[in-house]
Amino acid sequence: MPDARSKGPAHHSGELHFNDASGEALKFFDWAYRKGDELAEALDYAPMPDNLVGLVQEEWATIKDPAGKPIFATN
Repeated sequence: MPDARSKGPAHHSGELHFNDASGEALKFFDWAYRKGDELAEALDYAPMPDNLVGLVQEEWATIKDPAGKPIFATN
């Protein structure tokens, strides 16, 4: 399995740890969840339900960097 210096997840002590690229991906998804409803509807897609977005964002807080700090904080 890749380590924390690679482009993917690493497994340490039962927790997943990710690199800087993971934080950038979460920034994109955060933007998409906050701004994507109108875009989805314009393309005839259903927007993500707010309660599901909230559950996903809660899980983001459990993703840690190698030092054990969350890699992304939702507002």
